[in-house]
Amino acid sequence: MIDTGDHTVEEVESHRQDGIGAIAANLTQGHTEELRANVSKLQLRMAAFSRPLYCQMMVTLDLLHHVLGETILYHCQRNPKELAAFHWIVDAKGAGLVTDWEDWWSNTLIVWLQAMSIKRPSNMLRGGDYRHFQRFMFDSVPEYLQGVAPKVVSGESPGFDLQLLFRESFRFSNSPEPGLELVDIVTNALRRGLIGNLREEGWLPLRSLMIHRSDFYVRPVSLRNQDEVVSQPVSQFLQRFREGGRNMLTEARYRNDINR
Repeated sequence: MIDTGDHTVEEVESHRQDGIGAIAANLTQGHTEELRANVSKLQLRMAAFSRPLYCQMMVTLDLLHHVLGETILYHCQRNPKELAAFHWIVDAKGAGLVTDWEDWWSNTLIVWLQAMSIKRPSNMLRGGDYRHFQRFMFDSVPEYLQGVAPKVVSGESPGFDLQLLFRESFRFSNSPEPGLELVDIVTNALRRGLIGNLREEGWLPLRSLMIHRSDFYVRPVSLRNQDEVVSQPVSQFLQRFREGGRNMLTEARYRNDINR
């Protein structure tokens, strides 16, 4: 979530300009003119989006980064076959047509997530069952990530193939989809709770669907240069999302860690 009322127009625009510059940050004279022209077009399109759409993009990217890391870590202990394939369905805004924003976002998704993963790599669990996930794991650092990817312990995978992970099954849908309908119910309950239009018994049980962590389960995304931990107007609500979630580790693994 993001509290747009807690941001100024200048802060959002400053963040956007930094993002526009980041798209072309790794271009060199060795890249083709065609590639440089395409990157320039992506920058122009990004500059033209409304501020709410830009905020939505950043919140969605942050969500995907967290979901991917938690899903892999959770299921490698419990349901490793769930990691054999990933199917992404995005609630479409247009009636049958992909909007300009959706087209831009879906085509730059991998670039943004790759950059986020380099800054905040996902954790891999020693002893986790990654047999079904193996095809998404790099054997060696790809050429385009050499020099920027974090160093890994010898014998471990240097990262995930996000192109394969997201491109294999990714679509927009404006039709009724059971999964999207359930997500809409959950997020709407959280939104109503955040703004005070739903009593606690309507949103508090949602904690049991989330993974417990030391941080807030529902964490505000900040577009400021400094990382603000909590938005003051909703801090009391967010504090309730620091307990009641599911343990990331299985009971057996949790007991073993305690015994050590």
